[in-house]
This record gives sequence, C-alpha cells and structure tokens, in this order.
Amino acid sequence: MVRKILLVIVPASLYFFSHFHRVNMNVIADNLINDFLASATLVGLLSSMYFYFYAFIQIPIGTLNDTIGPGRTMLLFSTVSILGVVVFALSTNIYVAMIGRTLIGIGVGAHWVSGLKLFSEWIGEGDYASVSGVLASSGYLGAIAAAIPFTYMVLLLGWRMALILVAIIMIIPTLTCLLIAKPARNRRSNGKSLLNLTDIKHVIKDKNFLLLNSWMIFNYSSAMVYQGIWGIPYIMQIYGLDKASASGIVMLAPIGGLICAPLFGLISDRILHDRKKVIVSATILNITSWTLLTLKTDSLSIFEFYLISVFTGASISAIPISFTIIRESYPLRIYGTISGIYNMFPFVGAALYQPITGYILDSFKHGSIYSVQAYRFMYLFLLISNIIALISSILVKTGKRIGIR
Repeated sequence: MVRKILLVIVPASLYFFSHFHRVNMNVIADNLINDFLASATLVGLLSSMYFYFYAFIQIPIGTLNDTIGPGRTMLLFSTVSILGVVVFALSTNIYVAMIGRTLIGIGVGAHWVSGLKLFSEWIGEGDYASVSGVLASSGYLGAIAAAIPFTYMVLLLGWRMALILVAIIMIIPTLTCLLIAKPARNRRSNGKSLLNLTDIKHVIKDKNFLLLNSWMIFNYSSAMVYQGIWGIPYIMQIYGLDKASASGIVMLAPIGGLICAPLFGLISDRILHDRKKVIVSATILNITSWTLLTLKTDSLSIFEFYLISVFTGASISAIPISFTIIRESYPLRIYGTISGIYNMFPFVGAALYQPITGYILDSFKHGSIYSVQAYRFMYLFLLISNIIALISSILVKTGKRIGIR
C-alpha cells in the first residue's frame, strides 16, 4: 500500500517543478529584459529553450522508460534540471541563461511521460485517466506556485536567489526517486517489451495519432503564451496593474487546471465513458478565451479576466485524456516511446510560439511598452490556432486499436 502511494506521490512531486519552470518566466520576463537589456523577441527565445529541449528529449526519455524504467529515468533527469536552475540563476548574460534554461527543459522533460509509464505498469485501465488527472493537477500546483508565491519570492530575494532556493528544494523529491527505482514485473520478464521500430512506424502514420498531435500542438502552444510568458506583462502594461495583482489573475489558469484535470478524468472514466467529448469541450473553452482577448483586448472586466484565466487552464487540463486515448489505442509495451513522441510536438509548438508572439509584439512596439494593437494581433493568432485544434479534436476517433501484434 505504501509503495502504491509512493508510485503517485514521487512523480507528482517532480512534475510540480516541471510546470513551475514552464511558466515562471511570466514573473521574471521584465526583470530579464532590464538586466540583460534584451528585446521581447530575445526573451521569448530564452523562454522557448525550455520547450525546444523538453521536446527534443521526449523520444530518448520514452525509450529509457521502456528499458531502464521510469524511476531511474526520473532520478537521472531531475538531477540535470537542478543543475540547470543553478546555471540560470548565476548567468551573467542572456546566452548563459539560455544554457541553464536548456538544461532545465531537458531535466524536467522526463517527469510527465515517466509518471504515465509508471502508472501504465501499476494502474488498471479503468482508473488510468483519473490517476493521470491527479498527476496533471500536481503540475498545476507548480504553476500556481510560479505565480503569486514566486512573485513574492522574487520581490523579497531577487530573481537569482529565488531560483537558487528553488534548486535546493528540488533536491528532496529527486532523492525520493530511489524509492521507486525497482522495475515492474511485467517489464522485467516480458520479452515483448523490447522496442520494435515497425510497431512505432505504424503508430506515427496512424491518422488518429496525427489528429491528436494537431490538437495538442495548437491547443497547448497557445495556452503557454498566456500562462508562460506574456499574460502578466500584458495585464501590467494594458491595464496598469502591479506584478502581484497581474500574477493573481494569471494564477487562476493553473487553479482551473488543478480542479478540472481530475474532474475531466473522472467524467471520462466514470460518467461519459467517452474521451473525445472531453477534449472537444476543453478546446471550446480555449477558443472562448482567445475570442474575448481578441475582441476586448483593452476593455475586459475583472470577471472576464478571471473567466479567461480559468478557461485557459481548464482547456489544457484535458491533455491527460488524450494520453489515455493513446494508451487504449496502441500496444502497452511501446507506450513509453509512443507517449514520448506524442509529448514532443506540443513543446516544439510552444517553443516556436513564444518567439513568434514576441516578434508580433516587437512589430508594434512604442517606446518601452507594447500597444493594444500588438496584443490584439497576438491573440488573433492564438484564436486561429485553436480553431485548427477544435477541428482536429472533432475528427479524432476513439475506441479504435490499430492492428499491431
């Protein structure tokens, strides 16, 4: 019983920091612009280093999960992430900071896929979406911590010392990986767990897999623009709020995700018994957010801001449901590798979206701030992206398993 609890707590505690570092640039973006004398495009590129290398490492991580096991994989990569935080905190220029941000992206890149692989070995299919929702919720807790709590840490200690303190805290969950390093019995003894490239080729050519990837890329990448880098600067510049107040608004996004991730899992597992309806509904929430931000860029009420943040967080909290579709559609023995491939593309998208949206903002820059028109064009770009995501989600077919022996 204790081991089963640890099987959830350990990956959840690590995934907390994966989300924390994913969105904490929102808090320190203005500090980095001032300290490094950098443009929005360059800071967007710095932020995107996390996403590029998080994406790049997904296939190797998936393969390691299928071979040496998720516990050992998380231990190795979490150590790399701690090193990255220290390098970032001590950076003397933006290029050294990029090295640190790269190491962070590589290091925390293991925790989601490794956690899902761990659950696939120990958790029954009927509870998989629900438990995956719990894992996702731990990430949203990390995103919440990266908003107001991290804002006050930065105000009190400065952004460099705040990150050093975070690196010290990360050592504790990293060491707990030793408690779950023992592989599951089915992976130790089942010869079929060896990777088969032909199987993997069949999966990545499957129409459903391609549609799910399209949904993930456009839905997730757009949400990360608001939650991960430009949401707080937008609220501060257009509405004149201070950083703590703007952080409080954006913090509602991970709170929405925290509540909806296990809720969506429960609805999918126990009520609707339908994965597709959940991801379609979640995408509509994101479209609602970008429509409001595009049409009312400088005239939103506080209630509308709260709604936008909650909807944005809730929309991507359906992502565990898509991983459940993957698990139910393809062979379990290659699930680690396939989920790694699947998890790669949204981070490539997020990595591209951050400098692209930074370029859009720079194109309409007036002095030291960005105009309403700049943000309106940025949100229009995100709205179009989510319309594509909605179409992709509608075309997905569930309850279909491809013929791999």
